[in-house]
Amino acid sequence: MGGLMFRVVLLIHIQCLGLAAAPIVLYRRRELRPSNQANKTALLENLIAHYVRLIPEGPAVSRPPVQSPFNFRNHTLNELNFLDCMSILSVQVNLRPASIYIHTNIPRSSGHWPNTSCNRWITDWSNLHLIPINLKHTTAGQKIKDIQHEADIAKLEAVYKYGGLALDFDVYILNGELLRHKLATTPCLSCHEDPGEGNDKINAGFLGCLEPHAEFPGRVLDVYKKDFRPNEWVYNSGEQPFWIMVEHPHIVTLDDNVCVEPEWLNRHMELYENNKWQNMTAYHSYFHMFPGAFNQEDFERTQIILLSDMIRWFAAKVGIHIPINYA
Repeated sequence: MGGLMFRVVLLIHIQCLGLAAAPIVLYRRRELRPSNQANKTALLENLIAHYVRLIPEGPAVSRPPVQSPFNFRNHTLNELNFLDCMSILSVQVNLRPASIYIHTNIPRSSGHWPNTSCNRWITDWSNLHLIPINLKHTTAGQKIKDIQHEADIAKLEAVYKYGGLALDFDVYILNGELLRHKLATTPCLSCHEDPGEGNDKINAGFLGCLEPHAEFPGRVLDVYKKDFRPNEWVYNSGEQPFWIMVEHPHIVTLDDNVCVEPEWLNRHMELYENNKWQNMTAYHSYFHMFPGAFNQEDFERTQIILLSDMIRWFAAKVGIHIPINYA
């Protein structure tokens, strides 16, 4: 077909409440006009990676920050743990954004911010920018009960305002070149958490829109402002974004395998075969606050072989050696 770009569209037919079947676009490459291409190139050169680090207001905020050496016994909600640091390292090594914005309500103390726990592995913080934000407390007349819901809103607002890629601290960038290409050829990029389950949902831990004021995060934020359900864990962050995608399939596409969450062991072993993970843009591990997350020595003894291999692989690119101590 000559100059036409190859298109891949997966149609998943959904029938719910009388809605007509709609296509879910997993990934679509688009042919860009020259003027659009120049704009995309400029945006890619100034790509921003966003993290959100929020803590409940109260004693945890005023607690003095933990100084190195960092370990589990000293850990507070303020401090970045080992896996948090590895997520940032993966962004620096594999994505190489112009800037990393950390949107946070954690105050500095004597010039310190809780990234000092990462200094063992990351020495160049020149592209890190702290963006102070406040908790909203309410939306749509409802109290925001969970700090995670505050963080989901903050991620959407960051991508909507600045453009770029928002990711959770348990997401690791693997193929940054492929990720940049996908960001340039679709309005927004996100990931599917539970394909085929009764309550299909998008995962809020991975969202990229190269241009500011993109339609998809704007529509999701509108739902938060009009129909926020604080007692339903993923209604606003996952289920409603999924249905927005169904109704407007060309404003966001899904990056396959990044966030898919079947039974975790099967998923890990499938990706482990033949190093399939090296061809993925990113990987959402879903490992948060478990003992091996807090420091390198504990992590070296974990049995999470796939995640261990990933981290050792990209850390080795910058000369960081993480031993293998598990049996």
